[in-house]
Amino acid sequence: MASIRLQDIALNPNGEYAKGDMYRFTHMSTTGQTTRGSISNELVEQDGSYDFNLEYGRIFVESRSAQAGGAWVKHGIVVVNSDTTASTIPELLNAVVPPTDDQLLEFQTLLADTNAAADRAEVSATEAEQSAISAAESLATIEDSSQVAIATNLIRTQDVVATIHPLY
Repeated sequence: MASIRLQDIALNPNGEYAKGDMYRFTHMSTTGQTTRGSISNELVEQDGSYDFNLEYGRIFVESRSAQAGGAWVKHGIVVVNSDTTASTIPELLNAVVPPTDDQLLEFQTLLADTNAAADRAEVSATEAEQSAISAAESLATIEDSSQVAIATNLIRTQDVVATIHPLY
C-alpha cells in the first residue's frame, strides 16, 4: 500500500503543545486497498508529537482542537500521491483545496450513513443478546422437561416393579 508519513510536533497558536488535538482524514476515493469513505482519526500526543502514515487518495481533512470545545474544522480536500511532498500536517494543510457545498453535503451523507450503520449494529447486537438469553432459557426449559420425563418414567417403572414385586 502506498502512503506518506506525517510526523512532527504540533503547536497551538500560543506556541504550546497541541496535546489532545485530533485530525480526521476521510478518503473520498477508492485508491489501492483503501476504500471510499474510510476514516482515520489521528491524535496528537501529550508531548505534541504525531507520527502516522496516510494512504494515497483524495482525502477530506478535518481537525478538532482539544482546547476549543471539540468542534470539527473542515479544512478541505487534498490529493495524496507519489508527488506529495508534505511530511507534516501544516505542509499537508497548505495543499488543501476548500470543499464545495456539494462535497460538504456528501461528507454529511457519509457521516449520517456511518452513524446509521453504527446504530443498526448496536440494535443487532442487542437483538443477538436477547436471542442468546431466550435460547439459554429454552435450553433450561428443555433440560427441566427432560428431567420431568425421566422422573415420570422412573415413577412408572417403580409402579410396574411394585405391581410385580409387592415388597417394593
